[in-house]
Amino acid sequence: MLYEKVYFDEKDPNAFLEVFVSERPKDFVRKAMLVVPGGAYMGVDGEREGEPIALAFLPKGTMLLC
Repeated sequence: MLYEKVYFDEKDPNAFLEVFVSERPKDFVRKAMLVVPGGAYMGVDGEREGEPIALAFLPKGTMLLC
């Protein structure tokens, strides 16, 4: 599995996108899915609602953006 955390603003550590990619051949066409974790008005619970969903779909060859 390949994982990368992409920050949108270097000054804001809370503005990021997590990318999970299953390891497949480069010529393999894969589907992508955007996971938008819920939360409250003050934050997002990505550990409970983002990463577990991404890890469930990774074995199916899906690229995920959380």
